Amino acid sequence: MEGVFFVCGTERSGVGIRGTKFNDHFKKRINSHIFYREGGMFNFFTQFKKINSINPQFFYILDVGQRGLLTYLLLRLFGKKPELIIDTGDIPYEILKLHKPFSILNIYMMYFVEKILFKLSSKIIVRGSYHQKILKKYKKVYLIPDGVFTKDFAHPNKKEIFTLRKKFNPKSYVTVGLLGSINFLKRLKTCSGEETLEILEILKDYPLKGIIIGDGDGFNYLKSLIEKKNLQGKVELLGRVEYSKVPEYLNLIDICLIPLSDHISMRVRTTGKFPLYLASNRYIISTQVGDAKKYIKENGKIIYYSGLKDNTWTKRVSQEIEKILKKPSLLKKSSVGFKIAKENLDYNLLFEKLEKILLKEKN
Repeated sequence: MEGVFFVCGTERSGVGIRGTKFNDHFKKRINSHIFYREGGMFNFFTQFKKINSINPQFFYILDVGQRGLLTYLLLRLFGKKPELIIDTGDIPYEILKLHKPFSILNIYMMYFVEKILFKLSSKIIVRGSYHQKILKKYKKVYLIPDGVFTKDFAHPNKKEIFTLRKKFNPKSYVTVGLLGSINFLKRLKTCSGEETLEILEILKDYPLKGIIIGDGDGFNYLKSLIEKKNLQGKVELLGRVEYSKVPEYLNLIDICLIPLSDHISMRVRTTGKFPLYLASNRYIISTQVGDAKKYIKENGKIIYYSGLKDNTWTKRVSQEIEKILKKPSLLKKSSVGFKIAKENLDYNLLFEKLEKILLKEKN
């Protein structure tokens, strides 16, 4: 059996990592191959020639994108009839609306690309339960959330963690922050990571430090905000970290934030950071959006978020963090996170689910 995983993203992206993990597992069982959306049109046609020569029985697209649709349509044009499976964790045209200035043409294009892919597909795989609910009109919609190899987080390098803490948090302050893409949303005039700075500003008299891991087009915006809010020395912007180093770097953050707004584009998400935070036994403060209630028990707090932009959220989060600063032993409750991740989000469990969908149903 031949199969193709086609990632509408780069190899280093979150969806690229998901696709790589899936392919690494399935190529032990079948002749599976993986391709990423990289390079221009010349690279696209080179990729297509390879995919066409494979003659796959299934064509598994990770994330909705024009290139994935175009590749599938060309396969059909050349007489191939692979089963089409869509794996999506977003509503791309809703995300586009959060960027200004946005192109109405691009929004409609992504809308129709998604609808065409869903119409042509035999199965749709989503990463959040709300997304599964709103797509129930389609016959076969399955939930396979973002995952983690918990074994990679079971024994992080203690020497490396000590070195990182000595470098970035020499005074051993309680830390708050996040891991993720630092992208600027022009419509909201904000970007991921700004919530951390607001919390540091509110709690400026406490021994609290911010740690932000990731990069994106909002990175320089955060740097300018740090200067504007006089937070130099109170926060570290660490940039992008290789996935293999995440277990050690996440140990720099005591309190991990998931500040998803209550908007359709966010409700469908589980967010790929949840499994990583849980596997690292981090204390998590999240909004109620997505599947937070499934995974946050005593290992964190859910602070409700209202609408697209809730200006009171960071103030209420600060009140929770203030309790932790006065009683740091509360952070020990995060120790159940690894168990939650292992029992619900370990890739080995997700592989079993995907095998039933791709292989057993086909047989």
